[in-house]
Amino acid sequence: RLNSGLRITLIAATGAVVIFFSLHDQARERLSNIASIRHFDAAGRLFMWRASMEIIRERPLLGWGLGSYGQVYPRKAAGLLQARDTFPYFYTENAHNDYLQLPAEIGLLGFGLTIWLWVLFFRRAWLVFQAGNLFGLGAMLGFLALQVNALFNFPWYLLPVHGWFWLTFGSLYMLSPSGEAGRAVQQGYAAPVPVKAVLGWVFLLFAGSVLAARDLQANAWLKFSGDFEASSRWREAFACAERSLLRWGVWEGRHRAANNASRAAYHLGDFAAAEQYARASLAFFPDWPATWSHLGLILARRGQYDKAQTACRRALALNPHQADSYHVLGNVAYLEGDRDSAARFWRKALVEQPELTGARESLESLVREKGDR
Repeated sequence: RLNSGLRITLIAATGAVVIFFSLHDQARERLSNIASIRHFDAAGRLFMWRASMEIIRERPLLGWGLGSYGQVYPRKAAGLLQARDTFPYFYTENAHNDYLQLPAEIGLLGFGLTIWLWVLFFRRAWLVFQAGNLFGLGAMLGFLALQVNALFNFPWYLLPVHGWFWLTFGSLYMLSPSGEAGRAVQQGYAAPVPVKAVLGWVFLLFAGSVLAARDLQANAWLKFSGDFEASSRWREAFACAERSLLRWGVWEGRHRAANNASRAAYHLGDFAAAEQYARASLAFFPDWPATWSHLGLILARRGQYDKAQTACRRALALNPHQADSYHVLGNVAYLEGDRDSAARFWRKALVEQPELTGARESLESLVREKGDR
């Protein structure tokens, strides 16, 4: 019966995978990206992983602290770019590889404890499966799927993953042959309801839901904000970003919501609010080059040219390929009457990002202006 159930389960799982990838273009695209050598795919991951190794090397035993990867990464990335300017750079708050990000944040000691916990989970699932319960097989397959995903993503930093893991772990202990329910199944009689265990899990579910609710809400509003921003619905994007920030977002992080609010406020013409939220984002992640570049743009629009130049140069110190910073520096130079510097900065912007139409149009306009003279 077990072999027959195993065969049916594997056939059903294979069929589900085939159907899923057949019907979803985005899923196939993400799968192909794993082997892609384009700038922001495999090459970008290699850059992130190289920086992650540098982070681990500096504090190998205890790490930098849970949730610190996005704060430390920009400095390490800047160091790599200074050492070798031809690296395909990539900026992120997650390593897209949990086997590197976990030791970077909690150290090799903490990562070792995590592996021990994973082994306990898998061992319990195996015991349940050997006892004739296919729930153990499902737990093992789910766990292995997460571990494969962890090679290219960050599932162990997602709240739903932890919810599944801990609830499944507790269920495996109750169903394992050493547990009361497991012994009852083996001996062929109905298992008594484990009242204490049920009450314990109900309490953990309630406590976990209370703790996770605000972060899950923060994440949901953040996603809505990003969707509205992508469709240039700036007022809705701003409102959703503010709601995300109000829900704390310890797990998810608040700097992205602050960035969304800053960009939305900028496009709505509220430059004071845009600056406020940009600085709030930098308070969370102080070395994020794109945020410094955006702050430079805001300050330039507010007429604070010296501060705008300082912000852009800070961005370029962290990422010498930050095309937007060169663009802003060119705009400021032009407004200050330095046409030669403006042209030089715009050309640098186009070298880093040829599709930057604003810099191209400004440079072409400047060339025509000089030609008329």
